Amino acid sequence: MCEWQAAELEVALFGSGLEELPHAGNELQGKRQKKGDAKWVDDDDDTLNVDVASKRRLRKLRRTVEEGDVSGKDFEGRLREQHAKLYSNSGWAEKLIDSKAKGVAEADSALLDARGFLASSKKLPAGILEITKLRDANQSHPSQSVVNSVEFHPNGQLLMTAGLDRRARFFSVDGVKNPHIQTVLFEDMPVHQSCFIEHGSKVVFSGRRSFFYFLDLESSRLEKVGKIFGQKEKSYESFVASNSSDTMALLGQDGSITLLSLRSRQKIGSLKMNGAVRSGAFGSDGNTLYSCGSDGIVYVWDIRMQRCVKQFVDEGNLGGSSMAVSPSGQIIASGSRNGIVNLYKGEDVANSTAVGAAVVAPVKSLPHLTTTVDNLVFSGDGQILAMSSRMKKESLRLIHMPSMTAFSNWPTSKSPLHYLHSLAFSPTGGYLAVGNAKGRILLYRLHHFPC
Repeated sequence: MCEWQAAELEVALFGSGLEELPHAGNELQGKRQKKGDAKWVDDDDDTLNVDVASKRRLRKLRRTVEEGDVSGKDFEGRLREQHAKLYSNSGWAEKLIDSKAKGVAEADSALLDARGFLASSKKLPAGILEITKLRDANQSHPSQSVVNSVEFHPNGQLLMTAGLDRRARFFSVDGVKNPHIQTVLFEDMPVHQSCFIEHGSKVVFSGRRSFFYFLDLESSRLEKVGKIFGQKEKSYESFVASNSSDTMALLGQDGSITLLSLRSRQKIGSLKMNGAVRSGAFGSDGNTLYSCGSDGIVYVWDIRMQRCVKQFVDEGNLGGSSMAVSPSGQIIASGSRNGIVNLYKGEDVANSTAVGAAVVAPVKSLPHLTTTVDNLVFSGDGQILAMSSRMKKESLRLIHMPSMTAFSNWPTSKSPLHYLHSLAFSPTGGYLAVGNAKGRILLYRLHHFPC
């Protein structure tokens, strides 16, 4: 049912294999040390010289291009530095929960600017975006199919990808090597969507099947959830999960939305809207769900009462295709099949008092795409909105949210984006990952933000 590729964790010090390293003699000469110190000390290290330029796999230890011989003691120190650099994430599964408190603290310390956006203390300038193309995030272990899902873990170090090749891959993103950590194989389900849940301790995977999977990252346990009692849906390929509550919403084909408990894996309620539900997004508090469908009307649901509390017409919407809510919860972005993205202030929606579907004027309409808007993603501080369409090559735009204008310098006609299927910002906004139809995860560094 699943297959953890433990052998894939082959991030060795010098590549796929180890060459014999230079040494002073054939016998191990050492002294037993006190507890807490190194177990052995080689007396010959003080007189040993190692030529770090002689072998290709040792050249990465050089400080300068011209450097040749180094002392044995210095050589040992450089080996330790290299090991620490490459294995700094070896305990990734045990450290995932620690990001919960950190993420809450960062959100609480962020500042709200005058327009209601969650902004860092350092304002992002409009117009020109300082961005650099890095090595593909999955270059060490590329996908063999379309990458339908890409997402950063809340701790910012782990990147998850999944797609139609029935595999989920995990990478440690450092912008240089991006080593592959683990692969999970789903023999009976091509993955259409995946998402970190429960503050990053677990992952949920879904496809065009009447079941889906939960993966516990700490125990490496994969759980298959089959038929849900009282549910008639034949496919669970589309869902949205809350980052701040215990709820997951399965988007059905006939306008039905099934509410599922992430802990019990049981149905806890159901919602029903007119027409087919096409997109949805949870509010920042986890108690509000926004959904939109084929009729172009946005529904605002109170999850605790399980009823619709507001409706408003998405201006010019010919069929909802994607939704996103800013980290502060102040901005609601709605994308449609005609390529238009409308931005609404949460305050305006809350203050609407019309019976039935209210008419709420968008703060801004973004006409930068011409085909169906498949992805809408806010950066961690809400200063950037990324939107893309898989129907047209290089169809990606980044919006500077404080000014609500597109960055003019990127992407360009020469950006090798291809057909985009998934987008993700790292929690700090320092990285942008783009999954395309070729199986590549394009990785970009946004210099305004920390890594």
